Amino acid sequence: MVELQSFYDTYRLYDVSDSRLRIRHYLGNKLYMFSGIGIEAEKDKHGFRPPPPRVKLINGFGYDLNEKFTFEAAQDLHFNKANFGNYSTPNLFSVCGKYKF
Repeated sequence: MVELQSFYDTYRLYDVSDSRLRIRHYLGNKLYMFSGIGIEAEKDKHGFRPPPPRVKLINGFGYDLNEKFTFEAAQDLHFNKANFGNYSTPNLFSVCGKYKF
């Protein structure tokens, strides 16, 4: 399965957009692994020069508890040498739950 994700957040100084392309491979009925690439960019609100976009590699696994709830653990690894900006982290490990409605 191929997924396209996009996020947009607004902060006091910058607007941040994050787009990802992930490939999901099921190992069983409910357990899956995913991997992909993403790009994160900041748009300035007050005339400052934003840092260049950051490219990152996304890896992780997930489990579908039922049709409506999914649990995921993921690592975002930034691998370029761009300045990481105000609202970015060089590496991020996250655990999340997703509810579909």
